Amino acid sequence: MFDIAWSTIKNRRGGFVAAFVALFCGTAVVTACGVLLMSGLTSGVSPERYAGATVMVGGRQHMDVAEDFDPAHAERVTVPAGLVREAAGVPGVRKVVADRTVEMGIADEHGRPVALDDPLYGHGWSSAALGPFRLLEGGEPRTGREAVLDAR
Repeated sequence: MFDIAWSTIKNRRGGFVAAFVALFCGTAVVTACGVLLMSGLTSGVSPERYAGATVMVGGRQHMDVAEDFDPAHAERVTVPAGLVREAAGVPGVRKVVADRTVEMGIADEHGRPVALDDPLYGHGWSSAALGPFRLLEGGEPRTGREAVLDAR
């Protein structure tokens, strides 16, 4: 069988090269699509929360592992608090807004946790300037015991 294949390759080099180039290009396209898919699946923060931000800074969402693929962190990686001052000192920067996300829960009147279908997250009031948010009722929180909730 190898003799037949070798004689075909020897006598029809142009067809072999064309098939090889087509296979190589097809493999490159499939690999590029896979990389784009994985980039989308493991990307950072969803854009709707930060629609008003021109630039976002975040921590590295993966850990370098020499002998295997780099696993992505499930939780958001934090950045050092001093980075806010450092970014504000960059020439041309008009405003720096830090956002801290905290996972929250709800308790009933007896203090027992209420099961939720989706996780509930809280953000600092200063980060409301980053998204398309506006108050429909009430006012901004003035103490640590006050919160603003969305309609859902």
